Amino acid sequence: MLYYLTRWVIIALFLSSLQEDLLAATYSNIYTPVDTTKSIFDFISTEEVLNLSIKTDINFLLENKYAGEKQKAELVMSGVREDYKNWDVNVNVRGKFRRRHCDFPPLKVKFKKGELRERGLSDHASLKLVTHCTDKAVSNELILKEYLAYKLYNIITDHSFRVQLVKIDWIDESQLNNIGTQWGFLIEDKDELEDRFNGTPHEESGAWHSQINSKNAAIFYLFQYMIGNHDWRIENGQNIHFIKGKDSGEIIAVAYDFDFSVMVSSYYSTSPFKLPRNNKRAYIGYATTEENKEAKELFKSKKKEILNEIKSFDVLSKKNRRVVTNYIKSFYVVLSEPLISQRK
Repeated sequence: MLYYLTRWVIIALFLSSLQEDLLAATYSNIYTPVDTTKSIFDFISTEEVLNLSIKTDINFLLENKYAGEKQKAELVMSGVREDYKNWDVNVNVRGKFRRRHCDFPPLKVKFKKGELRERGLSDHASLKLVTHCTDKAVSNELILKEYLAYKLYNIITDHSFRVQLVKIDWIDESQLNNIGTQWGFLIEDKDELEDRFNGTPHEESGAWHSQINSKNAAIFYLFQYMIGNHDWRIENGQNIHFIKGKDSGEIIAVAYDFDFSVMVSSYYSTSPFKLPRNNKRAYIGYATTEENKEAKELFKSKKKEILNEIKSFDVLSKKNRRVVTNYIKSFYVVLSEPLISQRK
């Protein structure tokens, strides 16, 4: 008798547990976790264009661009799961040069950590948004070329910021600005970059060449030479993010902001160096001949992939793809020559 009673108790408990599981599945939060190790950048990352709409008070944003205050915005993603489309975010103006010289400056987009956790994503909540400087067609072409520079950097080394191309439908709550749809790209947060390489921020704003991992430094210098970018300084960390290894203590240099490069050729860019007419680039690195030898072999091995990336980037005009291709090819022509730094 006791045996049968115990058996029925076990069955009843099992059915009760099953019923609770079914109810939990029925009434669970609509934000079913995707992968708790994924960030919002991982979630949106694709080789395709991500279509967004951003609704905020653009008039207030532009009138207060020097204050850099955060303001609320509604961000809607297309082509993603229904329960991941709508986000309440904060945006604020960032940057220095473009903040002063652009009609529409670059922004920082900050997601709410609670909302990210609720949807099963990690706490990496900030993304940089690079968007049109003016409403002229040339401005969109410049954005596309700068995005392409980041993609070429990704091909050369993992020690680079990941980017996502976006097309943004801007909606002004004040109804005073008719911006319409513009190209842009999102850049992963520096904290996420550091985590990818088990690193921490370098405590100083700048670094000496001797402090930086020699292989990383040679690649860094050579990439800047390839795209004709002279808008950086190791000593004060200008347009460089330094990562310090938690275990090794070694410093890794990661470049960003390529709008002053010859490859992008923004209408406001300048160079402090006299550039050869047949090459239009200056090597301003510190690497030794031996360090450069290994880096050069790496770049040679990536030549085909780099040229294919440019060729297949068909959202950029055919004319500009041809110009960029010829400029990168000119780098490979001079790659066998000795690199003599013009840095004073």
